[in-house]
Amino acid sequence: MGDFRFRIAFRVGLIGCTMALFVFMVSRPNMVFAAVLMALIIAGQLFELYHFSAQTNRKLTRFLESVKYSDFISGFTADNKLGKTFRQLNTEFNEVLEAFRKARSEKEENWQYLNTVVQQVRTGILSFDESGRIQLMNANAKRFLNSTALSSIHDLKSLNPVLYQAILDAKPGKSTLHKTNRDILLTIQSTEMRVRGQNIKLVTLQNIQSELQKQELEAWQNLTRVLRH
Repeated sequence: MGDFRFRIAFRVGLIGCTMALFVFMVSRPNMVFAAVLMALIIAGQLFELYHFSAQTNRKLTRFLESVKYSDFISGFTADNKLGKTFRQLNTEFNEVLEAFRKARSEKEENWQYLNTVVQQVRTGILSFDESGRIQLMNANAKRFLNSTALSSIHDLKSLNPVLYQAILDAKPGKSTLHKTNRDILLTIQSTEMRVRGQNIKLVTLQNIQSELQKQELEAWQNLTRVLRH
């Protein structure tokens, strides 16, 4: 910070000397033209002083805008030549931006990992907000809904009104059975949460047809054993 103060003090001192010369010239009738030139020089010095002293504020504004708009690519190196103070400020700003870059990268990696897991599970997973806009729909949910191009849950109404209503009516903590047009028996469960200020409904669709068939087979096998005895 001392280097910055020295540069400010030097400029203020230089302006003071220039103004003293200006006052001296104004008092001499034969130096009017020189006094006008000196006044222009003083104006230039004042502008340069303002420009120099405002660099820190401009840097802070640029830094805050980088954070606001998630622009963590640009760095702060342009004015390292202005001294130790600005060099330290650049270094600290760059370190903070690098921390933001790493945090965003880790967040994106975690999201990709979670999305991969969600896409691989056998249960259909579907989430939508209060307006019906679909936030998430994995591959099995698309298969159970028999659609790959839904942007809103309300689009399902024209395709499968019964399933559409069953999803809307699903209550947290309760299960609903639904048989699809392809004779697939689904259990529909839901939960509600608040994410980033929005109410989100998360719906799971699970195919229990194979489980029922397995239980029926086991029941027939048990009945056969009883009859044999």
